[in-house]
Amino acid sequence: MPSLRSALGVLFAACSLLSGCLSTSTTDECKLGTETCGCLPDDTCERGLSCRSEHCVDLPTGDAGERALDGVDTAGGPEANDDDAGGREPSAFDDSSGADGGPNQPSPASKPLADDAGPDNPVPNDVPPGPGVPSGTPGVCTVGDAQCVSAQEIQRCGTGERWTPVEPCAFVCADGACSGECEPGDRKCDGLVRMWCDDAGAWQTLTACSGACELGVCTGLCEPGEGQCATPTQFQWCETGGVWGPAAPCEFSCVDGACGGECRPGTKECLTSGRARECSQGGTWLESDCPYACIDGSCGGSCTPGQTRCNGITREQQCAEAGTWQDSAECAFVCLDVACGGECVPGERRCLDLQPQLCNSLATWVDDGSACELVCAAGVCSGSCTPGATQCSSNTTLQTCTAAAEWDTGTECPFTCASGACGGVCKPGDVRCSTSPGREQCGATGAWEALADCDISCVGAGSCGECVPGDMTCVDAVLRSCGGDGAWADQITCSGTTSECSAGQCRAPATWIDISAGTGHVCALRDDGTAWCWGHGEFGGLGYGGWTKVQSTPIQVRAALGASETHWDDWTQMSAGRNHTCGIREDNSAWCWGSNLYNELGFGGEPNDRSLPHQVVAAGESEGGAVWTDWTRVFAGGGVSCGIRSDKSLWCWGGGSAQDLSSPRQILAAGETTGGAAWFDWTSVALGVSYICGLRENGTVWCWGTNSVGQLGNGSTDNSSTPSQVLANGELPGGVAWNDWTAIAGGRYHACGLRSNGTAWCWGTGFSGLGDGTTGVLATTPRQVLAAGEPQGGATWNDWIDVSGSLGESTCGMRSDGTVWCWGLASSGLLGNGTSSPNQTTPSQVLATQQPPGGTAWSDWSVLSKGNSVACALRTDGSLWCWGQNLSGQTGCGDTLRKTTPVRVVSP
Repeated sequence: MPSLRSALGVLFAACSLLSGCLSTSTTDECKLGTETCGCLPDDTCERGLSCRSEHCVDLPTGDAGERALDGVDTAGGPEANDDDAGGREPSAFDDSSGADGGPNQPSPASKPLADDAGPDNPVPNDVPPGPGVPSGTPGVCTVGDAQCVSAQEIQRCGTGERWTPVEPCAFVCADGACSGECEPGDRKCDGLVRMWCDDAGAWQTLTACSGACELGVCTGLCEPGEGQCATPTQFQWCETGGVWGPAAPCEFSCVDGACGGECRPGTKECLTSGRARECSQGGTWLESDCPYACIDGSCGGSCTPGQTRCNGITREQQCAEAGTWQDSAECAFVCLDVACGGECVPGERRCLDLQPQLCNSLATWVDDGSACELVCAAGVCSGSCTPGATQCSSNTTLQTCTAAAEWDTGTECPFTCASGACGGVCKPGDVRCSTSPGREQCGATGAWEALADCDISCVGAGSCGECVPGDMTCVDAVLRSCGGDGAWADQITCSGTTSECSAGQCRAPATWIDISAGTGHVCALRDDGTAWCWGHGEFGGLGYGGWTKVQSTPIQVRAALGASETHWDDWTQMSAGRNHTCGIREDNSAWCWGSNLYNELGFGGEPNDRSLPHQVVAAGESEGGAVWTDWTRVFAGGGVSCGIRSDKSLWCWGGGSAQDLSSPRQILAAGETTGGAAWFDWTSVALGVSYICGLRENGTVWCWGTNSVGQLGNGSTDNSSTPSQVLANGELPGGVAWNDWTAIAGGRYHACGLRSNGTAWCWGTGFSGLGDGTTGVLATTPRQVLAAGEPQGGATWNDWIDVSGSLGESTCGMRSDGTVWCWGLASSGLLGNGTSSPNQTTPSQVLATQQPPGGTAWSDWSVLSKGNSVACALRTDGSLWCWGQNLSGQTGCGDTLRKTTPVRVVSP
């Protein structure tokens, strides 16, 4: 780029032609000391005048006092290189050189210099005379006169009317006198304003700088013609005057101040299914090999296209072009390593001559380790006895080996069979009365043996009386008394509206409003605000201040230690867990009691059990510290408790013995780490064994914790320490999820939920607990609960309104018609259908009290709670009924006998 000085030279040459300063011959005149000629120091002026400070003056040629050019117009206007009326600032890249020593520096020759001495100036103090007058000529001036011989030099008329030698002015000479406040041509900065000293020695304002001002020059501007990148895809030119012009887009990218590249930065594309490329910031393609597949310009997938593997025992998967696994085939026998294979169904048996064979887990026939002596049939040896031999197949059955070496069906002995022969005098197990209350029992050898005497009397065929004479009891609404023979006899029927039979007397019935069944105990609320618990209380979970293992009738929860009241009557909600209970009072304070092995009581103290309510403290607080009074719901589970506050935030405590687990900790949003963001829209929580599920206001369900059998419902079996969303049926991890859930329930190793369309769904695994017609299935996403008795894939119901299954291996639900149905593990009568077996893979209806299987059922149920070993429900009349295992009295009916249909909880 041409330097600023060379540009100034062109302008000054043009000025010289107009003002009389010439580099070549001309006829124009230059008026002495008055006009700025715009000449350069080496130019020749007309009539022998010399260029001095851009003026033509009568000086000897070669004068060393000539001012070096700095580009300032000494006539007081804008700088000589300005090409507009506003005096545009000089370029920050001015590379002019010369006497000033470098770009944008004040000229060191801008001050007056002493006359040169040398061959052309033999007299050091030689000074020029006045215009056209020799300096030594007398009578040429008037004493006292003075004249300017240049812009910075003055000459005075002295004695003899002769001009004295030239004197320099401090700044300028004008009208025959020295004056001014600065040296013409000097520059300075006043803040961001550029100042210039004019020919009169006065400071003049030029322009204001937009960036910075240094030594009278604006800095930080650009060099005209220079380019730069405004953005990675936009280019700017430096326009005349050193200002950046508007940005213009590049076709691809801008690099090093110029448009270039071959692609748009950030663009991605696939070259092949296994190779991707991405456009760099410099606009060039960068290629890379994908480990699995290229999808939409990026490497993705989890497998190499074409690769195969097994998904479960009988399904084969193939990696699709997108690098994701897709089910490809259902194997006839089994999937081994990466493909279908095998030759038989695992578990089948066959015979190879006399060798029984078993199909193993690899779907391959192998010898079962035995060899038949006589015959092999259906994969097992038969005919293994010696004809005529005898054996006892039971205590009373004798078998004989037939001629075909097969045992016959057997014959019944009159009394007993022992050592391959009938014998004895009585049938083992029989009981008879000797002398009342004495008894005898027939032993295994068929002989009578003494048996413990009856407490009351021995009656009939060795039976003891069932009660103590004079005792009173209730059977439904009937009050019964124990007769002298130790048998119960009906007395009166209590009124169903004004009184009920309870604890051996007719009394006013209790009205229950809420119920929560835990692992081995139950708690409920009455309409008077009191709380009552019963069942297993060894760890203080009944809250009355004691530690009993068996409590078969309701006992009232007491107030906290030190409270002014004995009992509280302002409870609003309660939840029973494994061995502890939590509840909320009217002031929205939360309280827990029972086992504190895992800090599940949340009061911030040592993990010691408590048999009376202790208040849950605020986060991070120790026992007796600050508490929150904005709890809206609490949930007790297996060694952990959770609660929702009024801002709909979710907090949990327990789950370990560490001190920092003894007070509430907030549940974070999905994928967040310690201290991360949290959600404030939780509505309900379900606690399973080592996992938790929560329902949000947007209808989505999220689970976290252990996921060994798919209980988190996210399509995988990977554990998760933060909420992971429950997906739609059959989805893989990261797939589609439903957002219309209305209720959730947690089981032992499975969870269930209801959707807004009234359908019920379960996921995880258990003893038929999913209700989808299968047993022992591992379901990592929800499967729909079928209608009663339907086979897998059969019809379903869409009128479910409630579901419950806390910590158990069975589940119960309520339909809109007021009926209750249960499915899963049937032991101990947990299904309420009149039996303890078999397990149910689809819903089975809960019957009315004391009904045989298939008998009458009630349809006025209103509130349902299913625990681990017991289930309870309220009817619309406010009565409370329970069924299931009753070893600790958890059905609340006053005894410890198993209940396969609902029995009424005794009114306190």
